[in-house]
Amino acid sequence: MEVVREEGKTVLDELLAHVSPLGWEHIGLTGDYLWREDLVPLSGTYRELGR
Repeated sequence: MEVVREEGKTVLDELLAHVSPLGWEHIGLTGDYLWREDLVPLSGTYRELGR
């Protein structure tokens, strides 16, 4: 929270007990899966497991 305070924003100490330092931008809360195009197999093709 020091970074937020350095930006001039007020953060109450009572609220800090409820804040996690972990980032979660990588977690999709909608349940959608986003795949890179180079990882999506062609229709009807499969790759071996473990590769």
